[in-house]
Amino acid sequence: MPTIDLDTVGVVKLEGFREFFFTQCLANEPNNNNLGKHPYFDLKNLHDWVQESALQLYVKLAECGQPCIEEWSQNKLEELKLSGSHLKAFQRFLVMPKYETNKYFSLGNQKAWFKDQAHTVWYNHVLKEGSSRSPGASPYILWPPSLKDVSYKSKVVKILQVFIFYCTTISICLTIFCCSAFAENPLFPVVSKKHDEDTFVTEQVGNKIKIKITDSVFVDHIETITQALLTWTVPQDNTAYLLKLDDVVLPKKKGKTTAGMDLSIDAFIQSEDQDAWHGSTGRPVRGDSWTYNLGDDPYETVRCHVATLSCSGVSVCTHFDKAILEDCQHYDPDQEDTRLLWAKAMNANALQADCDLANVIRFYQIISSSTCPNSGCKEQPKLQVLPVASWDGKNFIVGCSHPEWSLAKRHLHRNISIPEAVNENVLLYVMAHAGHLPESALQGESCNLNHKCPIAVHPCSHKQYCSLSHMVNGVAIRSPMINHTCLSRMKIYVPPSNKEQELVTTAIMAVGTSGLTHQQLLSAPTTTALCGGQLLNTVAIPYLNNRCLYDAITEHKRKEFPKGLQWEGVQHNYLTLQSKLPVAQCYIHSMITQNGCQMVVTMNPDLAKHIHDATSLAIDFTYK
Repeated sequence: MPTIDLDTVGVVKLEGFREFFFTQCLANEPNNNNLGKHPYFDLKNLHDWVQESALQLYVKLAECGQPCIEEWSQNKLEELKLSGSHLKAFQRFLVMPKYETNKYFSLGNQKAWFKDQAHTVWYNHVLKEGSSRSPGASPYILWPPSLKDVSYKSKVVKILQVFIFYCTTISICLTIFCCSAFAENPLFPVVSKKHDEDTFVTEQVGNKIKIKITDSVFVDHIETITQALLTWTVPQDNTAYLLKLDDVVLPKKKGKTTAGMDLSIDAFIQSEDQDAWHGSTGRPVRGDSWTYNLGDDPYETVRCHVATLSCSGVSVCTHFDKAILEDCQHYDPDQEDTRLLWAKAMNANALQADCDLANVIRFYQIISSSTCPNSGCKEQPKLQVLPVASWDGKNFIVGCSHPEWSLAKRHLHRNISIPEAVNENVLLYVMAHAGHLPESALQGESCNLNHKCPIAVHPCSHKQYCSLSHMVNGVAIRSPMINHTCLSRMKIYVPPSNKEQELVTTAIMAVGTSGLTHQQLLSAPTTTALCGGQLLNTVAIPYLNNRCLYDAITEHKRKEFPKGLQWEGVQHNYLTLQSKLPVAQCYIHSMITQNGCQMVVTMNPDLAKHIHDATSLAIDFTYK
């Protein structure tokens, strides 16, 4: 859905939007009577509170004359019996993320901000407009953005086997959305099968209904696959891939400090891929993302760690023939075109073997790049005279310029025999003149050799120089390999797995939730011990974002204090737990409400038992 420019929306329409979706009190400026009770949605500060998706829906309906409906009943909320996840989804549609944690917009205060007409419009035009999704899918979704804005050239050449992306003229994004789930796999959360077959969250984007992945990512189709692929085909029809992993066993890491730990699911997908990718499989670059269609309820978003990968392209010679990859657009493996590329390289290698200059240049490149096996010798290679010619008529051998070099001690330094096909007289001249070829050897020959090179290799080969001989203007050179870039992108959305959630839960329970912050959790000795000496958010990658740890801690506090942390929560804890404990173990001893004043009397049991041994008491009478 295209974004809406808030500055171009009229004041009347903005006022109608605020009145339609929100309660009247939010339009009232703060004063002494309402200060701090609710936010103020000021029309002069739209970017602070206007949720663009909600405003777009209102504008669209206003153009059709539909939003002016009567609010049926402000008390109908209890009759609807909405689930917490349903209300949370409606809340996220309605307000900006900063207000989700605001006390006024809390789920416990839903009667204050819930409006029937706003909910009805959202339900009918956002939530209900759905197409489908497979119920027990434990999804890893791969998605590329629409290619409608891509300009295609008339000639499309696919040159590649399974390990290289040649993509030079278009920008393609390959995105993976990973949901850690398969019902039979204990590594991942169990997904219930309560939904209808093929139920997905959708949204109207322009004139089409698209499947919604995030608030800004939509796809037309989802294709299901059951294993991590050797190469990911780049779809051209805005299709997502739903990867179901049944009995996958994640490989172990092999690092010095991480040996024995499971690979993260995004690193596993990358390791299975024969294409070369680079990017953030460990630490997020752009933060987390709320992703739809990944949990038990497809409308309930799941916070996912986002790993962004870029294709590493292909390594080519500096003098690579650009015509080979001109207009090349690769989407999937093509072995026939790959063989053609290999044939070009083999033909060039065969022609070089029949060229005397090429043999000299290749051998010169080999000895120039060689290092002496004697670590203390820093001398350059030098042709040393043999006392007797070799069996193939060679009078020299490649040694070192070190003054102590001799045939008797040649095994301690360079000791390279000259191949039969190499003209040692030309080689002697080349070495004496820093790679320049003698004019006599260039008679009738071109001053350039392999100026259009066909050598292209996989980037993981780590090849630094081209294997063919190169000569430019009569000078032998080593031609470095350079990267031929590819614009393909891959995003991997990784929610926490069962194992990671259990680890975080155990760590929180070991420390205790009282006053616990994410930093205290990370630095706690018990957490370090549970993680084998590693940081918690490096063992559980989806928790790299501290906000995820904060949410996990908050969720545990909610379970421990179901009525919240305010007066009602304390009262519930006192009545259900503290009042039933022996006095010696009780922390909350009484709760007093008098003349509008609320007071909680507490005493630490570990300190209370020493009260009769104290000679004096220092009491803090500060009321909080």
